Amino acid sequence: MEQLEHLSFKGQKALFARLEELARIANMNKKERAEYEAALKIYRDNENVVTTARREGIQIGEKRGLEKGRKEGREEGRAEGILATARLMKQNGISFEQIKLCTGLTDAEIENL
Repeated sequence: MEQLEHLSFKGQKALFARLEELARIANMNKKERAEYEAALKIYRDNENVVTTARREGIQIGEKRGLEKGRKEGREEGRAEGILATARLMKQNGISFEQIKLCTGLTDAEIENL
């Protein structure tokens, strides 16, 4: 009872509402109790389906985002690798035509290295 006095009015109201609900359930006959349990099972099943769908949707979304990030990272890495290779080829005196053939870069891109 002392703990009840320490609860706010809102907390006391919620507690008494829950106690009233439990008392109502406890006073049900067999048929009412079976109907209540069936409805509660359906509610919980639906709640679990929604929760699972959300969780899996989030995981799929994260996975797709991760895959997209990896793809973009690979593309950037390839581009940097091509530029580094072209730069090295240019420093070693290889012709623009050979660099273009090997790397696929344009004349302007090779000149800017």
